[in-house]
Amino acid sequence: MINEISEGRASDVISRPELECFSQSCVCSYYGGKTNGSINDCTLLNGQKVQKAYRKEIRMLTDEERNNFFNAIKEMKKNGDYDYFAAVHRDASYTNCIHGGPAFLVWHRELTKRFEIMLRKVNTSLSLFYWDPTLENRLNNPRDSILFTDQVKARQKTWAFFGTTNSKGSVVTGPFSPWKTLEGNENISRDVGNNDNKCASEYDINYTLSKTKIVEVLAYLYPENGCPYDVDFECLEYVHGGVHKCIGGDMAYLDTSANDPIFPVLHSFVDLVFEQWRQKHQNRTQRANDYPKDLPACSPSCQFKNATMPQFPTLHNWDGLRNEYTYNMYEYAPRPICNATTECGSK
Repeated sequence: MINEISEGRASDVISRPELECFSQSCVCSYYGGKTNGSINDCTLLNGQKVQKAYRKEIRMLTDEERNNFFNAIKEMKKNGDYDYFAAVHRDASYTNCIHGGPAFLVWHRELTKRFEIMLRKVNTSLSLFYWDPTLENRLNNPRDSILFTDQVKARQKTWAFFGTTNSKGSVVTGPFSPWKTLEGNENISRDVGNNDNKCASEYDINYTLSKTKIVEVLAYLYPENGCPYDVDFECLEYVHGGVHKCIGGDMAYLDTSANDPIFPVLHSFVDLVFEQWRQKHQNRTQRANDYPKDLPACSPSCQFKNATMPQFPTLHNWDGLRNEYTYNMYEYAPRPICNATTECGSK
């Protein structure tokens, strides 16, 4: 589990009301479009209708889709939106309110929704695609994955994936190099596969999906004496923390992890697993309302159901349960199905 924080302090909350939207009509003016007022109507100036985001596994993209996705993230870096995103996560991490308890999944669901809105401001045809790390778990070392390669078609300026590192662990090739971090470093750092942590396994995902109670998914990671729940070291938040350690470098620390553009695609996958669990075990009413009990011996009060989300002062933790996320804003493509002897259908 990533439970270390480098030195720093939280900054003031920056108001971004356009990122609070839960429908395409709400966000339409931010995209420069017009709406007829119906909940998900948005027409751009070129006549194109804005569709709900469709989040696919990143290896399932065409070269053009992947190139557009990476270039849009680079544009977010240029216009300041990426650093805003990274700073929001960093500053919220200085509290004990978004990790280690029930608020983890719901707070990060809101964060990734906001990232996707900013991404689609650059290119409304895009989505916050996800990275399924269970595919890397099948390799002897995850650093051998195609994800950690650089440019494959230089003449066409087509990016492969997330780049390679030098002997010091700095990412020196690929679309995100150079990439100045919030701490002032000129490059992101990674140490893929060198922390005795393998990426998440299929067992890990199935374990979460087999659980039947919300408290087993929105879990208490640091219960104190008197809490009636034991720590489950196989819960989804712990599994996700192992992937952070598997990547290493900036990703290994709570407050620097969002420096790396692999962070949002990982959290898109974590949200996918959460949504799969919700669809499997809850009806619509339960999805929007069920949250673990407010127990002081199990989690700090800022992780209680009605507590305000850090950095998002208009929202409470229960807002992260809203059905509008997947009804209006995005949906997920099925995970790739493959094994050591078959193709996954990727590009």
